[in-house]
Amino acid sequence: MAFGYAFLDLTKEDKLDRRHLLDLYASIAQISAVAILVLLQLRFIASWALTRFAVAPDSEMPSSPYLKAEKQNRHSLSFLRRFSLFSRQVQWWMGEEVIRGWGTRGEWVGGALWTLWLLFLCVNQTGQDYFALTKRFGIVGVSQLPMHYLLATKTPYSPLQILTRSSHEQLQAIHQVLGRVITFFFVLHAIFYLNSFFQKGILLDRLQNSRVVIIGLTSISLFIILGSTALAWIRRWSYRVFYASHIIIALAVLPLLYFHVHQTHIFIWETLVVYVLHMIARFISLRTYDGTISMVADTNLIRVEIPLRKSVSDGAWWPGSHVYLRIPRHQSMASTAVTRLKETIGLRTNPFTVASVPQLDRKVVLVARAMKGNTKELADLAHSLSMGSGEAASLRLKIDGPYGASSWLPDFTEFDSILLVAGGVGATFIVPLWRSICMTRGKDGRSHADKVRFVWAVQKLADTKWFFPSAEANTVLPHVGHGAASSHVTNRADDDAGENIELEEREHLMGSSGDAPAETPGLIVKYGRPRLDAIVSDCFAVPGSRVAVLVCGPQSMSTELRQDVGKWVKKGRDAFWHAEAFGL
Repeated sequence: MAFGYAFLDLTKEDKLDRRHLLDLYASIAQISAVAILVLLQLRFIASWALTRFAVAPDSEMPSSPYLKAEKQNRHSLSFLRRFSLFSRQVQWWMGEEVIRGWGTRGEWVGGALWTLWLLFLCVNQTGQDYFALTKRFGIVGVSQLPMHYLLATKTPYSPLQILTRSSHEQLQAIHQVLGRVITFFFVLHAIFYLNSFFQKGILLDRLQNSRVVIIGLTSISLFIILGSTALAWIRRWSYRVFYASHIIIALAVLPLLYFHVHQTHIFIWETLVVYVLHMIARFISLRTYDGTISMVADTNLIRVEIPLRKSVSDGAWWPGSHVYLRIPRHQSMASTAVTRLKETIGLRTNPFTVASVPQLDRKVVLVARAMKGNTKELADLAHSLSMGSGEAASLRLKIDGPYGASSWLPDFTEFDSILLVAGGVGATFIVPLWRSICMTRGKDGRSHADKVRFVWAVQKLADTKWFFPSAEANTVLPHVGHGAASSHVTNRADDDAGENIELEEREHLMGSSGDAPAETPGLIVKYGRPRLDAIVSDCFAVPGSRVAVLVCGPQSMSTELRQDVGKWVKKGRDAFWHAEAFGL
């Protein structure tokens, strides 16, 4: 056999030792993830210490001898500042994509390191025993399943979300990487076993008559399908195919693995407990509300409004959160077996960002663009209920949430400048943050609106009507000139549109399409693509300032903005970055 391994004739005692080592290394593989969580807590403590003690260098030395001596003493912590700068730059580098749509460097580096560690656990103390190595691949892979399923949980009560200070969207990237790693080890397990069958001349017999082999190959095939349907181009082609395959296969594969070999039962039970607790948590978080649905005039935007009852606590709501709305089935719609199946497995559920600030407005506003699938059904429902009048129609709605990364966003009062960038309906995430920051008062009682810049790029001005209909009476807006939003009307279908817009095009944009007036309070209207590089430079104009940049919109916009911010991070500037995007 290759690599020094061979088919050994083992005694009963040798087989017991092999069984002991299999269980031992599988447990080490699982516990290793806990060790990473402990290291992460130490990182949080170190980060807090750096923020607390690493004083940013001032632009010039004070003339006062006393102040000069004090500053020189502070410079004794310069190593902390240098380490903090290095840490920020490494973190930024890790966040860069390797290739568009192929994940970040951090995902690749983290996945590679974890794979190497697990490979070490598979190889160590196997001697020349071929089957010891083969079995290790399988059991080490199974040992990662509980963590894999835990990473996919959406409930905010997930211990991983609490320990990592992250939402389920942010943990989805790790979930995907770990899924690929598990599949890799399962494939190795299968290849090595099939090779042994081939070497012994029993391959065909095992494939036809061995229940264990058939179940094992079926399980691996399902995992490969699971990973394939999670590819970006599959999700873009049909999100329903991706979602349905994950819901069905994630549950179906557990009994298959359970009956494959009994040694993995403990890991399967752990995974099943995670799955069941997640489903219970999602069921508990499901709420029924009376709301309204309508189409925003002159657009293909759907607006859902849900008044919050006095009995409903608003403590769980935060700006920029999102919910999962179950698409209601109106009584006029036929109740087919397909429709009921979709409702059962959640195919009639869509994520919506909460475009309001529930604590202030006492209502939940959801806005989305009608495209295809569920959103098209919602638009058809709005037209049907309003009888074409365009008026809001009442109906009963079920929502699950709130969720979202915004619950872990930093305290923006600590930043010197805040840049909020939205593209199209991405403003449903940015607008609540903008309003919340502008309404926040510092310890001195002053508003923070003067350090916020909000840029909103839309193809036509009517796309801002869901928030700027001409300023709703019950909508809290910052004073114009302090935190005011600038809307950049691009009228472009792709990212190749130029900055300049001819007069004829301007007249077309402001023609009889029903666009909102440029005098809308709180909104400054501009035409052409926003110069993001110039806007970012303005935000970093003051040396030593801390800048927060948040974006929600097309991927091309986020990529361009990240490149512009990255130039300043490489110069040593302190920048917080967040690009909002729904997880899987």
